[in-house]
Amino acid sequence: MPLFVNSMRALTAFICLASLLTACGFKGPLYLPKPTAPAQVKASAASSSANQ
Repeated sequence: MPLFVNSMRALTAFICLASLLTACGFKGPLYLPKPTAPAQVKASAASSSANQ
């Protein structure tokens, strides 16, 4: 039984430490970024690359 208790304590400590470390560096409110429009290729740039 002591082996089970020690392994459960180690697992609990690992999970707590991992959750604390993954939260490091995140600042500010969480949000979903707005989707950006895809970049449009200019006609002059497309025709000059096609001619080469």
